[in-house]
Amino acid sequence: MSFYDQFASHYERVFPFRPATLAFLAARLPASGRVLDLGCGTGHYTGALAGKGLEAVGLDLDSDMIDAARERYGGALFAVGDLTEIATIADGADGGFCIGNVLPHLPHDHLDRFLADLAGLLAPGAPWMVQTVNFDRLLPLAGTYEFPPLDAGDGLVFQRRYEARPGGEIGFATALARDGATLFAGEASLWPLASDDLVARHAAAGFDLKEAAGGFNGEAFDPTASGGCVQVYRRSTDA
Repeated sequence: MSFYDQFASHYERVFPFRPATLAFLAARLPASGRVLDLGCGTGHYTGALAGKGLEAVGLDLDSDMIDAARERYGGALFAVGDLTEIATIADGADGGFCIGNVLPHLPHDHLDRFLADLAGLLAPGAPWMVQTVNFDRLLPLAGTYEFPPLDAGDGLVFQRRYEARPGGEIGFATALARDGATLFAGEASLWPLASDDLVARHAAAGFDLKEAAGGFNGEAFDPTASGGCVQVYRRSTDA
């Protein structure tokens, strides 16, 4: 059982729905049509966008996350699958997003294939948004980086740590504890990119960068200081 399997029942406590995030996404997505939430977790943004009249489709690799999403948000569509399977799950979209630092879970060659497939699905001019940790501050990572503990209330504390590995890979160690007792822990691999490299890979797949922010409050992205990196693209209209 993976960490993400065990995490589903606690996901919305640790990463609650944030109105500012929904407002940021909704302001840049079309008012109608199909939108993709890739790496949707338990689906709270997918569900909220469906409530605004969009045909919202959520995709996540973890079946427990999708089960929770389907139970809570009946107005949206959800599917279990890897990002690299997107071409077999959707046949077109008018916009999409991938937030919560999901994209770095893809090795770089898989990321390039995913972006090419995504470009083939999105309508010309369609918005596409990505949010990751600001890796400009962390790379190159020579040792470990310990994130400040995240207090989820009710005695729950979520802990995260990055550990450098050969070849640009990072070990992402996670643990959830209540009142000092570990409920579960796990580890995943990440393949992070600096912001300029992420832009370059998007450009190669046919995406134009339109906006860069340090968070969903819309503050300007500062590669030396921002905690997050939010990039807003448009699918190129060039033939």
